[in-house]
Amino acid sequence: DNFLDTRWEEDTSLVFLVDRDAMSWRPPEDKDYDDSVRIRQVPGGTMAAALNQGFEMFRHDADIMGFIGDDHRFRTFGWDMDVNDRLRGREGILYGPDGSNNLERELPTFWFVTRGITDALGWFANVSLRHYFLDDSWRDIGKATGTLIYDPTLYIEHQHFSFNKSAMDATYQHTMNVGVRDPGAYQVWRNGGGYDKDVAAVRAAMT
Repeated sequence: DNFLDTRWEEDTSLVFLVDRDAMSWRPPEDKDYDDSVRIRQVPGGTMAAALNQGFEMFRHDADIMGFIGDDHRFRTFGWDMDVNDRLRGREGILYGPDGSNNLERELPTFWFVTRGITDALGWFANVSLRHYFLDDSWRDIGKATGTLIYDPTLYIEHQHFSFNKSAMDATYQHTMNVGVRDPGAYQVWRNGGGYDKDVAAVRAAMT
């Protein structure tokens, strides 16, 4: 029932990127149930790598691409229509409240990005990172380029264990291990030239 609040506009498509090494669910193969629901298996590894593989698969088919984690739950009916309405005719990085209270305006733990921006960057998840600080990266780029959009009506709840909305489990532990170097890698990207290069690329695309 995670996606029952989808209105299923003609152009709405949900793609489930499944870790081939996932212990809990192993689909037998990639599958398109129709143009609206698709399953793609990706090599085990990191969330950033998986998102960028999905990006490469569908980047030429979509004007807007979004990320919603497996511990997010849609809470706004017609969220896909809201996304299209807010981003129609403009470039932007859109996010909304995720139920984390004081943090929800600070970090886009889910995000929707228009094609002009992703094409300019050549990625959908910061290639310097593995799991953490992907949301910080989009926030930083969006603020610097004037493309960050917060929609208070677009509620997609983040049921993270740190918000006492789920239990610490093997998946969370795995991601903590995978992302152990991300704080340092984020600082290198932010202060070592990567951020400046990415901001310049997006600004150039805007003009």
